[in-house]
Amino acid sequence: MSQICIINLDDMFEANNNSNPRKNKIHLVLICDETGIFDGFKIIKDHLGCRGETFLSLIYSVPENYLNPLFEREIRILEKRFSHNLYTYILKVEPGKYDSIQEFIEVIINSNTVPIMKFLVFGNEEFVVYVSGVLGYLDIDTFSIKSKIN
Repeated sequence: MSQICIINLDDMFEANNNSNPRKNKIHLVLICDETGIFDGFKIIKDHLGCRGETFLSLIYSVPENYLNPLFEREIRILEKRFSHNLYTYILKVEPGKYDSIQEFIEVIINSNTVPIMKFLVFGNEEFVVYVSGVLGYLDIDTFSIKSKIN
């Protein structure tokens, strides 16, 4: 059973309407597992194609036994083409062992130079619950769960 929470992504980027170039920038952090990468990849393509002021970081968690994670080639191509706007971290982890995700979230936060950060989480229920807990622990309240897949 799937639950989908519709989020108007244009509302998330309302800061892009300001005239101050520094204020126009936003850093969108997408955190996905292999079931959530479909939604995440679509957002990456949409925002890289239309929004020059958006910086994207993707944390993509896949089981360690995956030889070819979904969209890995496409993500690498986009990462090369948009090297100043897209940063990706593909983490191969044991199923249910997501501990390394917190480390990567903290690295992204600590190295951020953009005034606004937003987080979107995509994936199966166990993954979403874990990542939401990490974001709550880090006192991040600007995150949304785009989809929960049971």
